Amino acid sequence: MNTNDAVAAFLVRPGALPPDECEALVRTLAGRPAAAGEIVPEAGSALRRSTVRWLEDRDRAVARRVRSLIDELNDAWFGFHIDGVEAIQLAEYGPGCAYGSHIDLGPGATSRRKLSISIQLSDPTAYTGGDLAFRGVSPPGARARGAAVVFPSYLEHAVRPVTAGVRHSLVAWAVGPPFR
Repeated sequence: MNTNDAVAAFLVRPGALPPDECEALVRTLAGRPAAAGEIVPEAGSALRRSTVRWLEDRDRAVARRVRSLIDELNDAWFGFHIDGVEAIQLAEYGPGCAYGSHIDLGPGATSRRKLSISIQLSDPTAYTGGDLAFRGVSPPGARARGAAVVFPSYLEHAVRPVTAGVRHSLVAWAVGPPFR
C-alpha cells in the first residue's frame, strides 16, 4: 500500500516485543556504561534529562528485529525511502527526567532521519508520568510493555516528566536520502 499522499501522524504497534524480552533487554542493557542524555539549549533550562545506553554489535538480533519492524510499518504505512537505521538507544527516565517538545530531524548527522521508533520496555505500572506525547496527546496503547510507536522524524513530540519510578524505552531512527 502506497500512502505517500496520506502519511499518518504516528502508528502504535502493540506487542512489537514480548514482555519477557523487554524485561531481559532492560536487565542486559542496564548493566552497561551509561551517559547523561541531557540537552541544554542556550536558554539554560534542560530540554532533555535522561540516561542513555547504546546497543552494541553483540545485540544484532535485537537490531534486526527493530529494523524488520521499521521496514514492515514503513512499507505498509509511510512509504519513505529508508536505507538504514542509526544506532539504537536505551533511554532511561527516572523521577524528574523528561524530554521537552522537539523533532528528531535536524541539521548535520540528524538530517537523514525519516522515521523514529520508540518501543516501551517498562511495565506501565512501574512509573508515573513519562508519557510519549504528540502536541500534548499520548497515543492510546503506547504505554503497554512491548508497544512500538513509529512516526515521521519531523513530527513534534515529547516525553512528559516522570514523577515516580523508571521508564525504559528503545529508541531508533531510520535514515534515508533527504526529503524533497
